[in-house]
Formats: sequence, C-alpha cells, structure tokens
Amino acid sequence: MAEQDIKKQIDEIMLAMAKDPKNATNYHELARLYAIQGKYDSVVSIYESLLNIYPNDVQAIINLGGISFYNKDYQKALDYYEKAVQIEPRNYLIYFNLGNVYAEMRNFTKSLHNYNMAIDFNSTNPEIYNAVALLFHDFDDYVEAAAYYEKALALEPDNLNAHVDLGNVCFKLYDYENALNHYEKVFELRPE
Repeated sequence: MAEQDIKKQIDEIMLAMAKDPKNATNYHELARLYAIQGKYDSVVSIYESLLNIYPNDVQAIINLGGISFYNKDYQKALDYYEKAVQIEPRNYLIYFNLGNVYAEMRNFTKSLHNYNMAIDFNSTNPEIYNAVALLFHDFDDYVEAAAYYEKALALEPDNLNAHVDLGNVCFKLYDYENALNHYEKVFELRPE
C-alpha cells in the first residue's frame, strides 16, 4: 500500500472518529494503518485510548501484548496477556502468546503449560505444535521435539519450518537419513 494512500485512509478514519468517537472499529483500523507505517508508539497510544473507552477490548489488549513482546518487554507482555485471558479464558491465541513469552523468558514449565492450553482449545493449529517442538528443542529434548514436529507435519505436510527444524533434530539424534529427507523436502518446497 502506498504511503500516500495510507495517509489518506488515516485522515478518513480520524474524521470518522471525530464523528463517532466510541466506534471501536475505527480505533482498530487506525492502529492497523499506523502499524503498516511502523509507527508503533502511535499504535500503542490508539489502543490505550480505546481501552479507556472499552477496557475489555481483547484484540487491543492482545495487540499491546504483541508490541511489548516485540520490544522484549516480557513482563509487560505477560501483564497484557494475563488480562486478556481473564476476559476470554478459552482463546487459544492468548495461551499461545503466553507460551511464547515464557519461552523467551526460558521458563519451560510455564511455557509448556500455556502451549498445552492452546492445544486444548485449538488442536488443529500446526504452529502451536511447532512452538512446543521448538521449546523442547531449545531445552535439548530432541526426542520430544521430533514428536511435536511430526504432529505439526501431520497437520500441515508442507510446513517449511517444521521440515527444517525436524531435519536439524534428526541430525542431532544421528538420524542422518531422516534429516536428509527433511532437508530435501525443504528444497522441494522452496527450490530457490
């Protein structure tokens, strides 16, 4: 999207917000446009304004958690995600994000617990299994890592990341034949 188009859309959304300052959709759209521009301080400001009107807007809370995570402010990200889970306790994405934060903090137990909660609410998402596999991989439990990469591939056979990482795990387990099979699959999926 061209910068000029984004600026025009921002102006239109600001005008709409002036006419209807309690329309949450406008806040989300404005935050999205600022995110495209990379203006994350503005995104944070927009979401904080929205939360002053609608304190339980889960999407705003999750997005603020994501920005905090991106900025490596893990405690702040946890605070946002914990608030979000109080509002929507069956939202797999919140647990997935909590698992990611705890993984970055090197807290295996809490990370695994939250990933398992995410799986409980969405057992068909291969990215959750990839994340669990990576967690086990990071803690040098290659057998468990391989099992979770295989679950991810059962759900999405052409998952490039799972093939690369499972190839690496097989290599570490001295299973060179399977490592090679996964690396060849990567080149088949991405020949460039």
